[in-house]
Amino acid sequence: MARHRERIVYVVAWLIALAGTLRYLGYILGHPSRWLILALLATFFVVLATGPWIFRRPQKYMHIYLAVLTCILVALTMVTTIEDFAAIPFMSLILLAMTHLPTRTGFRWIAIFCVILILCMIAHGLMYHGMNAGMILLTAFLYLVIFLFFGAFMTIFRKLETARTEAEVAREESEELLAELQ
Repeated sequence: MARHRERIVYVVAWLIALAGTLRYLGYILGHPSRWLILALLATFFVVLATGPWIFRRPQKYMHIYLAVLTCILVALTMVTTIEDFAAIPFMSLILLAMTHLPTRTGFRWIAIFCVILILCMIAHGLMYHGMNAGMILLTAFLYLVIFLFFGAFMTIFRKLETARTEAEVAREESEELLAELQ
């Protein structure tokens, strides 16, 4: 059942990343650096596709996997002129981190994603739009809340899965004891 849940989360992570990309597809195709953006997106999705292989390896590979994907998203944010370009794909990384890492480590990754996204948005605002600190911080706060919501949701989902598994084991033990008594 755990493998089934992991596959579902992986598919949802893919769908979120695709949605974040498709949101700006018209923009990407009209951008002067479209080939660089498309190459970075292709790299992101190729690395994302290695997930099932990475998930079966020791945790250090998961950290490398998340770091590489984060670097690609930072590069995408800096190449485009949209400050929150990587925010939605980061949500897919949150799902993967919270599914395949311990809860505390997953929340550390969420903190890393938040800091990186805020820094990217500030740097991006300075490079392309002039500094509108209030709007950037408001948007960053919104994404912080969304990221924490995703993390909390995955934590609750994990706890419910654990409780369900424990209840199933207890039910099987009860049935064995009942069979012994009869």
